[in-house]
Amino acid sequence: MVAKAEKQAQGGKEVPKRLTPTPEVLRQLYLQSGNNCAMPNCKHLIVDSKGVIIGQICHIEAASPGGARFNENMTNEERRAESNLVLMCNGHHKQIDSKEHEKEFTLSKVRSIKKKHEAKFKGIGLSLQKSFQTAYVDSTQTQAATGAGTCKRIEEVVPDCKIDDEQAEERKEQIADYLERLSRVPEVDRDFMRAVIDRSIFVGNTDGILVHVDDARDALGASVSGIRKHGSTFKRFGIGDVDLYSTDQGEEPHIMVLDPSDYVPWSAIQEFCEKTGTSLEEFVIDLNFGLLD
Repeated sequence: MVAKAEKQAQGGKEVPKRLTPTPEVLRQLYLQSGNNCAMPNCKHLIVDSKGVIIGQICHIEAASPGGARFNENMTNEERRAESNLVLMCNGHHKQIDSKEHEKEFTLSKVRSIKKKHEAKFKGIGLSLQKSFQTAYVDSTQTQAATGAGTCKRIEEVVPDCKIDDEQAEERKEQIADYLERLSRVPEVDRDFMRAVIDRSIFVGNTDGILVHVDDARDALGASVSGIRKHGSTFKRFGIGDVDLYSTDQGEEPHIMVLDPSDYVPWSAIQEFCEKTGTSLEEFVIDLNFGLLD
């Protein structure tokens, strides 16, 4: 009778009630987390070195009315299902759950964050402990890259990118070739690459993406050995290098990142990101060049 009354009070729907996820759902969440917060580029652990759970369970569609992305048509069981939950650190949990940030963390975006993060770790490990300690996964093999086709959107947003129709196929092929190479680069190197692109554009370098090794060390907090390692990776995959480049003071060591295309340089993509509210991570880390269409 109570359950019936509760449903009637909601016009035939269940009264929203926060339910604890089942042990099986929790096990799946932790196995698929890789012991890391799901937010891109966040390095916070879910379980610390002493085995203490410091991560938090976030609802993609809120458990209660008034919460971010609340869906009144969901059942309470659906709200606590694995598909509606994702593990994050305390700080990102607060952002995701905040109504204030709901326009930024839309339903589709939060679902995408979960999907991309968990794709790296699904099916790994024979136990929860092994999953956390030996999650040696080649994330470049599980991450899907999206190429650019028409590039109509960036042409509209960044007029300098407009080209003649006969050049469109060459542009498409250049981006596809670049993306194929970039997709093989480990994420840690791509993250450094993103920082180099940001720094080069911030200091106003007009000769492409070039950052002096000393500047990369001081501004980005990278060690010289780390810069050399990243540069070696860039060269190995054909997306850049560390070499001597001419300056007013003579030839000096710089780290260089090649542009995706003669027609779509990183500086144009950065301008596109600023004008559309897109992040550079969506290109360098998520490999989503389809945004340019």
